[in-house]
Amino acid sequence: MSIPDRTLERVTVERVAQEYRDKGYQVVVQPDVTERPDFIREYQPDIIARSPKGSVVIEVKNWLSAEDRDRLQGIAKRVESSPEWRFIVVSPGEVRPGAPGPQLNDLQEPQIVRLLEQVAGLRAGDQLPAAVLVAWSAPEAAMRRAAIANAIELRRADTWEVMRELVSNGILERQRYREISEGLRVRSAIAHGFETPNTVDLGQLLNLIETSTRELLAEAHRPVEPPAS
Repeated sequence: MSIPDRTLERVTVERVAQEYRDKGYQVVVQPDVTERPDFIREYQPDIIARSPKGSVVIEVKNWLSAEDRDRLQGIAKRVESSPEWRFIVVSPGEVRPGAPGPQLNDLQEPQIVRLLEQVAGLRAGDQLPAAVLVAWSAPEAAMRRAAIANAIELRRADTWEVMRELVSNGILERQRYREISEGLRVRSAIAHGFETPNTVDLGQLLNLIETSTRELLAEAHRPVEPPAS
């Protein structure tokens, strides 16, 4: 059920580009040398987003090596030394430090349960890709609720960070983490107009989403054990 990491990066580029377009930025994906500002003329970013309020240079990376970090830190210094420019590194599922926008509120448990009920209706109508897109909100919201209920401090609220923290704190099993990670790649491919591989069983993925959501909601109700004295 694997979607290549490079595919995930591509769909992330398109997602982030559209988010900035929706906010009124002029966006160029994979800008050529004539479309880049002089201070990064030799650097190929994934996205440049311009607006009268400020402009952004964006790099999308699934993971960063030590060499990548050193290189990008140097680019960030050059970008941010120019007035009205920022440099952002984005991982799939994350925008850091984030584009401006309205404050978002987490779904409450009854809303999460209603999502699963909507998914059951889509599934009954054999609308499986649509069901996956609707369904994915449920485990993401449930993960955040489980983190909050277990007093886990989140540095960022993106899905990958939340999952890693839940695994580190024993709330999410590593095998479930791997399964959800693969499912997230499938969901991203569907959301951004890529064909789902024939090897992917969407019915099985929907089962995973529902099971994981209910497990996480149960964790949100589990009493937090006091620290050992």
